Amino acid sequence: MTMHRHLLFVIALLLLTACSKDEVLSTSSIDNDISFYVNADAATRAPKYFETNKQFRVYAWDSNDTPIIYRIDNYDASNIVCYDTSIGLWGTTQKYYWPDDKTKAVTFYAYYPADLSFNQDNKKINYTSSNGGGEDFLYAKTTQTFNNSDITPYHSACINFRHPLAKIVINGIITNPSLSVLVSSIEFCNVKSQGIFSFPSGSTVDFSYEGDKKIPITPTTEDTYGSWTEVSVPSNLAVSMASSTAIPLSYTETIQLTAEDGYLAVLPQTLSAWDRSTSIEATTGSYLKIGCTLKLGTMDYSDNGYIYCPIGGFTWEAGKSYIYSLSFGGGYDSNGKSILGPLTIRATILPWNPTDVERTENETIYR
Repeated sequence: MTMHRHLLFVIALLLLTACSKDEVLSTSSIDNDISFYVNADAATRAPKYFETNKQFRVYAWDSNDTPIIYRIDNYDASNIVCYDTSIGLWGTTQKYYWPDDKTKAVTFYAYYPADLSFNQDNKKINYTSSNGGGEDFLYAKTTQTFNNSDITPYHSACINFRHPLAKIVINGIITNPSLSVLVSSIEFCNVKSQGIFSFPSGSTVDFSYEGDKKIPITPTTEDTYGSWTEVSVPSNLAVSMASSTAIPLSYTETIQLTAEDGYLAVLPQTLSAWDRSTSIEATTGSYLKIGCTLKLGTMDYSDNGYIYCPIGGFTWEAGKSYIYSLSFGGGYDSNGKSILGPLTIRATILPWNPTDVERTENETIYR
């Protein structure tokens, strides 16, 4: 048996060595212990924070609702799945096992980051946005048995993550060649930052076959997407900027203002724009607060270092990427009065992952 285990381990390492970066990452599961592999398209191209932390949390129940993977009392990390860079394998901190009945289904619930608050009774997550969208949120659900978890020789459960948030990237350009604009900060104000996320009733992974080769795919049926309720608590979310110093904009070239991989991850929601007949202090509507200098000649026309712009009348959808292009001809002060000229916002809407079904739109959302 010792020689057999050693041989399996060597084979696992050889298989991993042969894989490219974009292929499935798998664990070596010996006998009956549960291991995992992660669909590389969804997870390894997730935000840099997942790449750095290399871990997520998982719970699992069998078809009789008996806990299979759970958090052990006084051992918080027991059901965290970690990536061991020394051998290139995924596995839980504590060993857990498939049911003795190899045909019995086990349903896995996985999420990142691992410190989110998961309700084991109703399978829901209480989520609060981090300021600046510093961490994304990923979820996965799959129901498998030992006998059908055969995408690798090791009977590993497949984790195929999805994005339940919306992604925002911001660019800027000047429309008036006489203007000089330096942008130092951007905040989305009065956007909702808390909600309750429910896992889908279906699985976030399906499989296709090429001959004897089993391949994970991402399903698109409605029951494979999670949902949000009780989205509330208006907050201000600061964008992670591309530079710690003010960024000069150009009249001829669009400049990215968001840090690379520093996008804002926001809850899906419908935004109601600030009505400029009220001041920003009095409004419950959404708006951009942009720290900048807005100069015409030597005079700075900003409102004490800021300009403001309503944003709303549309919905942020889960799993979509919104690239906002801010065209600076001016803006508004905190009382809604026009400064110099318009600030136009255009949105390009794309799938979060390039592997998703393509959808592109360009629309002016505020002028």
